Amino acid sequence: MIEEVKKVKDNKVLSTDYVEKELEVNPYGHFIVYKKEGIVVGYLYYSLIYDRIELNYIYVNKSKRGMGIASKLMSYMIEDGEKNNIKNITLEVNVNNKEAIKLYKKCGFVVAAIRQGYYNGEDGYVTGSDMTLTFTEYDKDLNWLDFSL
Repeated sequence: MIEEVKKVKDNKVLSTDYVEKELEVNPYGHFIVYKKEGIVVGYLYYSLIYDRIELNYIYVNKSKRGMGIASKLMSYMIEDGEKNNIKNITLEVNVNNKEAIKLYKKCGFVVAAIRQGYYNGEDGYVTGSDMTLTFTEYDKDLNWLDFSL
C-alpha cells in the first residue's frame, strides 16, 4: 500500500516515510485508500482511540476532486466509528482551507475552538462531531460558523 501512496500525483500532504512510521508505532491508526481504475487517488488516515476518532489526514488527487471521493472516505470513517460505538470525531483544519471546511460541514462537523497561528501563523479550527446525533440531524440545523462558502 505504501508504494501505491507514493504514486499519488501531487501528494504534498504527508510523506510516505511518515505513513510507514505511523503504521508501525500507532496501534490506533487506520489508513484507507481510494482507488480509481486500480490507482490510488485518495486516502484518509485516522486514529480510533477508545471511544473517539481523530482525523489526521485526508487527501484526494487534485485531478480527481469534485467526484465525491473525499465524501466516500469520510463516510467510511464515520461508519467505522458507528460500528465501534465512538462518542465523537475531531479534526483540525486551516481556516483558509475552504474546500475541506465545506466537506466537514457537509459531514456534520461543527467548530469547537480556534487555534491561533496553528498552521504556520494561520489559524486553525478544531471541529468535532457528536456521534449521539445522526448526521442527517446535523444537516438540518448546522451549528457552523459562517465561512461564506
